[in-house]
Amino acid sequence: MTLLRPLLCLAALLAAPLNQAAQLALVGGTLIDGTDAPPLPNSVVLIDGSDIVAVGTVAGLRIPDGYTRISTEGMTVLPGLWDNAVQLQYAGHPDPDHWLHHYGHDSATLAATATQLLQAGVTSVRDVGAGLHGILQLRQALRQGASAGPKLFASGPVLIPTKGPVRPSLLAVDGSEDAEVRTRELIEQGVDLIRIGGAAGGDEETLSAIVAMAHRYGLRVVAGGSSDAEIRRALAAGVDELLHIGVDTPLYSAELLQLIRARTAHGPPLYWTPTVGQVLGPQWLALDREWLDDPRNYAGLTPMQEQDLRQAIAQHAYPAPSTETIDTLRRKLAQLQQAGVRLVFGSGLGQLGQPPAQATWRELDYWVNDLGMEPAAALRWATAEAADYVGMGAITGTITRGRKADLIAVPGNPLRHLEVLGSPVIVIRHGVRYR
Repeated sequence: MTLLRPLLCLAALLAAPLNQAAQLALVGGTLIDGTDAPPLPNSVVLIDGSDIVAVGTVAGLRIPDGYTRISTEGMTVLPGLWDNAVQLQYAGHPDPDHWLHHYGHDSATLAATATQLLQAGVTSVRDVGAGLHGILQLRQALRQGASAGPKLFASGPVLIPTKGPVRPSLLAVDGSEDAEVRTRELIEQGVDLIRIGGAAGGDEETLSAIVAMAHRYGLRVVAGGSSDAEIRRALAAGVDELLHIGVDTPLYSAELLQLIRARTAHGPPLYWTPTVGQVLGPQWLALDREWLDDPRNYAGLTPMQEQDLRQAIAQHAYPAPSTETIDTLRRKLAQLQQAGVRLVFGSGLGQLGQPPAQATWRELDYWVNDLGMEPAAALRWATAEAADYVGMGAITGTITRGRKADLIAVPGNPLRHLEVLGSPVIVIRHGVRYR
């Protein structure tokens, strides 16, 4: 059996392109192009092959002969969403070890969650922790068009400073010399970034060796930032980005903020992907379990996997919703921004409360409706700004001439009703329509 055959079969079943026309014209909808420009009613977007070649209005832009017209009347057209913190090996199961043991490193499972994301309007992602073989196999299949999913950037397994055995999505490093070897091996295999886990339990020399090796090859290093201990270790090692945000304490201490300010004042920049959905998602599920019945959550998974997911999530005990949690998030995020930290959009999807088919738009919803971000700013953050962060801003992230045609159309107006992002009518990636 060839390397890509499982992915080829899955792609054929789940998400064969709906339209292979070389030239498309999206006509009639309101355009939010990902820049600071105001929404453009009655828009026209012309796509030739994989590229956007013209943007205008019905009244001002002639559609050349040969273009296939796609009506977007009554819809909003916007760039495809980015999610810079995903874990495709998960599918929302409350027991990660159980899921990984049974299904998590299977190529077909990774391909299924990737296809769920694309169908949800997410056209580019960074995976921040998966078994190396499976995630690179998926990335190759996506690049070759053998499987349907977002453009994928991947870290491969998480580097853990420990001597004990770990699962395939984790790679143990024992001391600084071993850290250099393991990091170089991942880089030589072609990963796009390096992820550190368990920084609080690692010595500074080992963590610094990982960072130095990654920086030698021009790769960013991401580490967990849920606890104060993790943050201190990560800052001392010189990591580029922190993931997640903890709510165990109501505020960051003055001492920790001083360390953060010293970093942002003298450089290099410090980035942070809070993934607030990992905190708020389970709380909302305590009130609303209807998403369990949404078939999109199980698309491409086996009947056994679906049954396993339904039973495990239904039986899981959820924390009660708390205004105190939201207040803590607001205070700590304000502290980070005042200290000069640059926030990156990412949902942390895959684990409980973060189903791939819904996590990205729900993350945006938490930022707008719980944390007070302006909808227009949230949409730019999850499109153009997210693309800029990974060095793709000149290629994609906006609906402007010369960019790749990664875009979606949703019913209604996401600036007023953000939940419409959860129901894309049209999904186009690199000029190919998948929905």
